[in-house]
Amino acid sequence: MTTARPTELKGVVVHRTTTLRPADWMTRDDGIRTLRPVRLAADLARLLDDHDLESVLEQLIDRGLASVPALHACGRRLSGSGRDGIRRFGRVLNDRPAWNRPKDSDLEVRLFRALAANGVVLEAQVRIDLGDGHWVHLDGADRARRFGVEVDHVTWHGGRLATQHDKWRDRQVMRLGWLVARVTDDDIVRRLNSTVEDLCEIYRLRAAA
Repeated sequence: MTTARPTELKGVVVHRTTTLRPADWMTRDDGIRTLRPVRLAADLARLLDDHDLESVLEQLIDRGLASVPALHACGRRLSGSGRDGIRRFGRVLNDRPAWNRPKDSDLEVRLFRALAANGVVLEAQVRIDLGDGHWVHLDGADRARRFGVEVDHVTWHGGRLATQHDKWRDRQVMRLGWLVARVTDDDIVRRLNSTVEDLCEIYRLRAAA
């Protein structure tokens, strides 16, 4: 929330700013003013590291709360303000191609960044046309090698119907010559290094084929 006068609240850290414009905030039905998501993201840049900030931006874009052009415009406006974190905000935005669809989760961000650090750079949310009017999206893929990675989130892939659909999708892309490797939340949270090693090895074997 925002306030126009000095405020002290127990357990709350108050940040002061001189760069807030009317377009940066909105008023709720109960009269409380809150920052708009685009401006909030810029302010969070001074509190988060690159990884966590990227995750926040991905979620805002995915939920339709912010657009890439609006985020860039906010970054440009604040770039001369000397605000802590604004350089990080611009750097993280510039490292993300504007035409890519947002990744679905913080875990996918972690996985694909770790893969890229090991030389396996995958395009996010790759659409594959099945040729019958249907298509599927892979979480990450290398089109040239027809290699893809899917992250199975427990809350999204735990049901019987979802599991059956995933198996159908895998069969369809295999018919087109693709190889899809599936990893789970636990693979990323508990054994990220070994999971990345496995995927890199599969990727190299795929290239050799």
